[in-house]
Amino acid sequence: MTRSTRMYLIILTLLAATGIGCGQGALDAESFDHFGQIPPGRIPQLYAPHLVSSGLSEESTPTVSPNGRVVLWAVHDGPQHVILQLERQGDSWVGPEVAPFSGRFSDGDPVFSGDGRTLYFRSRRPLAPGGAVCPGFRTWVVPREADGWGSPLHVPELDPYVISSRDAAGTLYAASESAEGEGGWDLFSISPEGDIRTLGSPINGPGHERFPSVTPEGDVLLFEGRGGPYVSFRGGDGAWCEPRFIGDRYPAAQRDRRFAFSHTGREILFVGWRFRKDVYREEPLTYGEILERLEGPQNLRYDVYWMASSIIDEVRPERDLHLEGDLLGQTPPGLAPELFAPAIVSTGIHEHSAANFSPDGDELFYVASGPVGHTLLRMWREDGLWRGPEVAPFSGHYRDDCPSFTRNGTRLYFTSRRPRHGGRDPEERWGIWYVDRTDRGWGEPVLEEALTELRALTPSYARSGNVYFALGWDPATGAESNVDIFMVEPLPGGGYSEPRSLGPNVNGPGFEAWHFIHPDETYLIFTSYGRRTGEGLYVSFRETSGEWGPARWMGQAINQGLQTRMARLSPDGRYLFFNRLGSRFPDTSEQPLTHADLMERAVGPQNGPGDIFWVDARILDEIRGIEEPDLKGAVKAAALSQGKEMAARRYRELTARHPDYYDRGSDVLNDLGYELMGEGETGAAIAIFELNAEVHANEANPHDSLAEAYLEAGDRARARESYERALALDPTKASAIRALRHMKEESGL
Repeated sequence: MTRSTRMYLIILTLLAATGIGCGQGALDAESFDHFGQIPPGRIPQLYAPHLVSSGLSEESTPTVSPNGRVVLWAVHDGPQHVILQLERQGDSWVGPEVAPFSGRFSDGDPVFSGDGRTLYFRSRRPLAPGGAVCPGFRTWVVPREADGWGSPLHVPELDPYVISSRDAAGTLYAASESAEGEGGWDLFSISPEGDIRTLGSPINGPGHERFPSVTPEGDVLLFEGRGGPYVSFRGGDGAWCEPRFIGDRYPAAQRDRRFAFSHTGREILFVGWRFRKDVYREEPLTYGEILERLEGPQNLRYDVYWMASSIIDEVRPERDLHLEGDLLGQTPPGLAPELFAPAIVSTGIHEHSAANFSPDGDELFYVASGPVGHTLLRMWREDGLWRGPEVAPFSGHYRDDCPSFTRNGTRLYFTSRRPRHGGRDPEERWGIWYVDRTDRGWGEPVLEEALTELRALTPSYARSGNVYFALGWDPATGAESNVDIFMVEPLPGGGYSEPRSLGPNVNGPGFEAWHFIHPDETYLIFTSYGRRTGEGLYVSFRETSGEWGPARWMGQAINQGLQTRMARLSPDGRYLFFNRLGSRFPDTSEQPLTHADLMERAVGPQNGPGDIFWVDARILDEIRGIEEPDLKGAVKAAALSQGKEMAARRYRELTARHPDYYDRGSDVLNDLGYELMGEGETGAAIAIFELNAEVHANEANPHDSLAEAYLEAGDRARARESYERALALDPTKASAIRALRHMKEESGL
């Protein structure tokens, strides 16, 4: 559909003829730096807290003038909608304050024109001076003059359209109710000449498509559809591709809405409703602090959030990588782990290692596994651009794994099943191999005989030349044993010293391997299974005595109860990479899954097998500062020595103080309760089960376990009550059904 908007053209012509907009300066959106905020990663962060996100219930994301000196957004409180403004004067921002043309009537949805001379907005203001307030919102424009704002003008031709973004060429993007009259909304573009065109199929479907936003180049479209945000990419022929849902590519909340690209396209902003996390307080909350909480963001009203737009790369159908900068030019993470280079490195083919960057940062090795076998992949920087990925020139024939650079970067070690003494058949056991860098690239693989003879696994190399590795046997006795971590030192005449265990602070009762030694040997990160504190990555810090300190679990945010392994450090030491298994998909679906849904879930990152994650290495300092890394042990000690109330208090104190560190799932307390029952401490076990049933009141299993403990203590009445509570939450709970049936038979009823 094409329609000329004569009134719209007349207004633009008048604005241009009168010179409105002079004094705006050069069109330089890069001059706006989001008020000096550090750009976020893939985890949503509050946008400009107490400045834009201020507790006033923001209803739109900010629109930025092309010269980057004026920022406007809308807030509302009940029926009243108001446009707020921040303006840069010299080196300072003035505001926020109500825009001079707003404040009397309900105004919202501000969007600058491409040249910055005009602001579009929606309003219920009277159409004529002294007239009645409009029952619905209409479209208005207000000119931007050299000394401020002019008088608003009504544009009746645009009344049906809610404009929400523009591209660098000046094309506007808007939503309007569907022409078919079925109650849905469709998306449209409005050219600088005033032509209105539907975006058509496949963008506009039978439901609601609203709040369109495009990158400055106009090549990516973001909009709100059924269930959350969608993105579409413009092809070489100018047509939009089938929209891709991205609501599962970031930690979404139910009320997230009005998604929009920032003025550069590097970030996505949206309006959302999230709550402040409860934290442990040494002193009780005061009435004054309660009132103070009303005057800021996350006060049960909408706020503006932002995150890196790199989340859309996971669904981009085809792309020229054109990656520049260190670490593939990826947006760095914060203290919350994020997927590394989604759809580039983390792709869904089962990455089996962390990201191993060379010390100069110009080369990356990692492992593809799963259906393709263990294969070393390589990316490299050439003329400022990253190339690849491709199979490493010395890999692809046999199973290769666990790449690890020496500290000068001239040698790369890896494990392999390739034949050691000729022939074509693979070895049954892993061997240690290395390749040296030459003038022509990487040389031929060479067997590291000493470490291979030791049957060493996953070696990691320190700056001193010391080698840390895992062994599944005891060098002192030759007997098979649990996999533990050892080290050897290089000898002056060649070869290595005898293997030395890292001791009980590192090697626990189960499995320890897939480790990383800091270049200066200040800490060791490794994977461990079989410890009471949790599964996954642990860190041991070297103490001043030279001994390794007690291993600390690296927390729920990193491990998430999954197989987490193979940590590596970025060349500058600022970021920690690791590998983790797990799926991004929930275990329920609002609509029945289709075959196409299942096929889509089988590909892409976080589809179950391993992916590569990264996190700011400062998280190690936080982990080192946690006073009690063993949540189970602390609660158990409190329960045994001081009873139920102290155990509950200790649990709540620790989990509130470090909410992202501890695993707060019901299994933690449940396992502890059964541990105490196994030790004959039934009273303490009941205290733990009662705490679990209170904390996880809406889960059936904690009540079922509590009932079992009551039965053990001979309290049949309370056991029956807890079993019945478990069945009310889960009518299929077999253990509760059997127990109640048995109790009924015993009573003769």
